[in-house]
Amino acid sequence: MAFTEEEMAQYQRLSNDYVPDTQVIQHGLGIPLAFGYFEALLHSGEPSRVFAEVARLTSLNNLLDTVGYPRDIYEDFVDETLQLLKRTATMTSDHDAAAALLTSFTQQGVCNAIIMHFRVSVLK
Repeated sequence: MAFTEEEMAQYQRLSNDYVPDTQVIQHGLGIPLAFGYFEALLHSGEPSRVFAEVARLTSLNNLLDTVGYPRDIYEDFVDETLQLLKRTATMTSDHDAAAALLTSFTQQGVCNAIIMHFRVSVLK
């Protein structure tokens, strides 16, 4: 189906005027992105890779301090993230690790803390 010039102009105007709702993006994509991050690490099957990620995320705390975030604002969020990473890395069964991941993301407090940690890490 070919579009007329008028239809193409209308679609172009709509495209130019479109402004995404950032609240939907922030809230709607945060959980799947964070879950996917953990899931990818879990599927790597390498505990050393997960612990390397723990070290990398821990080192980001210095960056957050440097850009002006007080540690007491983000440390609880960081703790939840690191605890989940360490817990899944030390599990001997992929099934147990996947269950722990799913359980954590269905607990609102844990899930929100992890999402906030990721948001704080990328906002500055």
